[in-house]
Amino acid sequence: MNRLFVFLGLFLSPSIALPYQFSLNGNKNIDFGNSARLAPGAAFSWSGWVYMSSAPEANDGSIVSKAGTTNDRGWRLQINNTNPPTLLFGTSALGVTHIDALGTTAITTGVWTHVAAVYDGSVPSERIYVNGVLDVELTVAVPVSCFNSSVNHRLGTRGDNSFVTSFYGRIQEEYLWNVALTAAEVVRLSSPVKRVGLDIRPQSLSYYHPLDETQTSGTGVIKDYGPNNFKIHGTPTDVTPTNSALAYP
Repeated sequence: MNRLFVFLGLFLSPSIALPYQFSLNGNKNIDFGNSARLAPGAAFSWSGWVYMSSAPEANDGSIVSKAGTTNDRGWRLQINNTNPPTLLFGTSALGVTHIDALGTTAITTGVWTHVAAVYDGSVPSERIYVNGVLDVELTVAVPVSCFNSSVNHRLGTRGDNSFVTSFYGRIQEEYLWNVALTAAEVVRLSSPVKRVGLDIRPQSLSYYHPLDETQTSGTGVIKDYGPNNFKIHGTPTDVTPTNSALAYP
């Protein structure tokens, strides 16, 4: 169904900071629930700006996940516990084993990085992009449809709320589509323009979270500002925004 929406474009120079940013450190995360719109199916794409404040220690750092543990693995995007840190993007056919695409581009501490993960079951393939450039594409053993884990969709930790895979840093301008975006569309998303993704396949946009609000744990929700009538809001856990925001991106 076609929907009418308003596109609000605001260029953000490197010297301009968004008013608030959420610090996701350790046991802090945002829970977006388990709506049917979050089921991965045969294609999906995630995009966001990531600021890693410290590299993962004993385990990988989960940026976004809808995956649990044994027999309930869905999909995950995380920072690999490697030296230097790189990205890992994995999907699962039956919930038993993840098929992981392993990035090669180093993710630098203290720098805003645009990250996109694209799953396309029609190929099938998993693709990771860093700052609009294809980092890796995996086509071997990738499932034609991704298992829909029973756990919730979470930002900052694993979907089952396991803090052993927590992300340390900040995330802004987070989008999820239920289609596989093209390389050209990912390039557009990597430009430092707020809300730039709202005119990219809006009918297939599952959510858009700018993550620049002032809500904290127990005082409201993280709002979905996507153009569609359905909304996927989030519940923060021990997440405190700061108005001394880092320059973005």
